[in-house]
Amino acid sequence: MTTLAIAPSTLWVPPPASLSLSSPDVHLWCAALDRAGEDILQLYQTLSDDERDRANRFHFETDQTRFIVARGLLRNILSRYLNLDAKHFNFATRATESLL
Repeated sequence: MTTLAIAPSTLWVPPPASLSLSSPDVHLWCAALDRAGEDILQLYQTLSDDERDRANRFHFETDQTRFIVARGLLRNILSRYLNLDAKHFNFATRATESLL
């Protein structure tokens, strides 16, 4: 087993301004879920009604906030790949989630 000993700051670089994904590319994202109130509000505004309902069902505020941030960031990242507003697409929930 090989251990990679690299400082975390060198592992993750900021994303390019323009995002595109082609075969066989794989993009990995890392994001901090602990954010300031203004960021949380902005991300909350991108969520669908269903996602807001899910967020409101969390018992602990920390869990609720992290759900909002994770889901909002997912929407923002996907919107950059798809060239769509983060508010203007929906997820379908079946056995697994898919993008509609």
